[in-house]
Amino acid sequence: MYKTRRTQLLAGAFASATLATVIAGCGSSVTSTGKPVVSFDTTARIGTVNPLLFGINHRWLSNGVGTTDPQTGITYPQVSDQIKDIGFTMIRYPAGTLANTFQWERAIGPQAQRGGQVGGIPVASLALPRDSTFGPDEYGNLLDVTGATGDLMLNVATAGPADSANFIAYMTAPQGSAPVNGVDWAAKRAANGHPAPYKIAYAELGNEYDPSVDLPYQGVIVNQTYWINGEPVSFNKPACAANKRECLYAFGGSTRFTAEPAVAQNDWRPETSISSGAAGQVFYARYASVAQASDTVYVNGVAWQSVPDIGTAAGAGNFYQLDNATGAIRFGDGTHGAIPPAGATITVTYTTTHAGFVDHYNAIKAVNPAIKVCSSIFDNTFLKLMGSQYAYDCVAQHLYAKLDASKSTGLSDYFGQVMLSTNSQAAKVQATQAAIKQYAGSRAAGVGMLLSEYGHLGTMPAYAPYFPRSLGEGVMHGLFLRQWMINGIEAADRHVLSDYTYGTAPADLAAISSSDNALLQGPGPNTIESPTALAMKLFTQNTGGTLVRSAVTNNPARTLSDGQTLAALQTVATVDAAGNAYLIVINEDPENAVNALVSPQGLPRSGNSVSVSTLNSANITDENNPANATAVQIARRTVQVGTGSFNWTFPAHSISAIKFSS
Repeated sequence: MYKTRRTQLLAGAFASATLATVIAGCGSSVTSTGKPVVSFDTTARIGTVNPLLFGINHRWLSNGVGTTDPQTGITYPQVSDQIKDIGFTMIRYPAGTLANTFQWERAIGPQAQRGGQVGGIPVASLALPRDSTFGPDEYGNLLDVTGATGDLMLNVATAGPADSANFIAYMTAPQGSAPVNGVDWAAKRAANGHPAPYKIAYAELGNEYDPSVDLPYQGVIVNQTYWINGEPVSFNKPACAANKRECLYAFGGSTRFTAEPAVAQNDWRPETSISSGAAGQVFYARYASVAQASDTVYVNGVAWQSVPDIGTAAGAGNFYQLDNATGAIRFGDGTHGAIPPAGATITVTYTTTHAGFVDHYNAIKAVNPAIKVCSSIFDNTFLKLMGSQYAYDCVAQHLYAKLDASKSTGLSDYFGQVMLSTNSQAAKVQATQAAIKQYAGSRAAGVGMLLSEYGHLGTMPAYAPYFPRSLGEGVMHGLFLRQWMINGIEAADRHVLSDYTYGTAPADLAAISSSDNALLQGPGPNTIESPTALAMKLFTQNTGGTLVRSAVTNNPARTLSDGQTLAALQTVATVDAAGNAYLIVINEDPENAVNALVSPQGLPRSGNSVSVSTLNSANITDENNPANATAVQIARRTVQVGTGSFNWTFPAHSISAIKFSS
């Protein structure tokens, strides 16, 4: 994501709390009309938990943001070991916004022969050149080493359906597969050292094209629609022309750019449109392909003449040659075409033609029908356009809680508001699910949701400036996972795997760093597991594949300064194929432990002991850092509790997992 909530409590079958008493004031003591009871019933099976819920968003640039050997691109052993230890089941690559313009073929083969990338942030000053060290094969190696499944985010800004098909073929085609677009991609992968296909489950078509993600930046609304931003020229489906963004994304068409600054191939900053005065300069139109005879190139506002071949142009006239397929603009050497004078600004007017989601989808499915192809637009307009006629397997939605810390009265109050923000993010999920059901008709049952980025953004309060790397954030993450489980989410990737949390970020990364959001706090090779990573680990080690009913009665609660009600205990319960049962209880009360009666039902238990894992620390803001990398940890113990109900105390601001072995 390019980073710069109506609140509701779940009700009905998924209700996790019955509120008996509401106490005013965040610091108040909490009482209730009776002892809290946490119950669950293994025979009341209400859903399936997909193992791909426990994914992570990764970024290729800057050597995998400090996680790989800069010479080889291979992930550091400690990072790989931590990924396995935490239990990440899916890894997204090559990134979000940054990868909207990622050219994957430049990032395969010998390191010395690779090309560069342009960062996809749609702000000219941030569209810097990027490295290709951590390419598709190095990513594939990470999948192999960790056992994780892949989630690919594909470039639909500067690449077409053939490129999408080629990428999927390169990553997933078995040896002996038919060529795709004239190339045996499986053989090419083998030549690069990996005969076997990689395990890829999802292909996202672009990142954050949805209107809901448009954000202000330096007084301007910035969106991630790239070629779609041009003036519309034609629509492949004219009937939907009134909805430009959704129509062009879905079905393709043509747009026109007027006097757009030319750029370098892998650097789109403003200064790249300036002539150096050298012979044989090459510039680019951003969005190829360029329609035939649609282009005019200007040097300091003066139109130059297009010629078929600058190398044979007669004399030193004001000529240029444009490659329609790549958008490359070539100038002369003073003998064959003039040299633009040093300091001159190069601009280009052109029409660009692109295919839409439907074309990319069909091209990918022709290569690998098992890949689930997701749309990055999910608004009602798009879903209505697709209807039941056009296939899509999933929508990719990003969910970030962003709170106004000035509206809280202190750490306890802020913590409570952060916890409740996961409810409003879940409400957005439910709205999208309802829209899919409304518009997809007979296809609706087969359309899932991929939450390929989620987390917590915004300006942190002065009393908790590093909240995203604290225990409090870990507790919030547990609530996110609970929401995804009870709302039937198919797959999810937390943002973000790693960053320069405790190191100086490279210059090309500094302006877009997500340092405090990293689950593996870097840089490598000696990354540190954050409390959020530990929350993920607690869930991956204590979650079965079947969701069962759980509830809390006599749940203590408090009223926050903004009027919201914070119920202390939130629960989710599952069983696995072996008959083991798991109860996870999150105490989101910032200050008070809760002693409750745990009442399991339907357990065919042979023993009277349980295994308890608890993520907790003395303070909400406690973190793991280089001075103390294990300040926050998961405490584990085996406890004799008998075969019936038993009392248990759930610490304040904690996550507890109780395993009942079959």
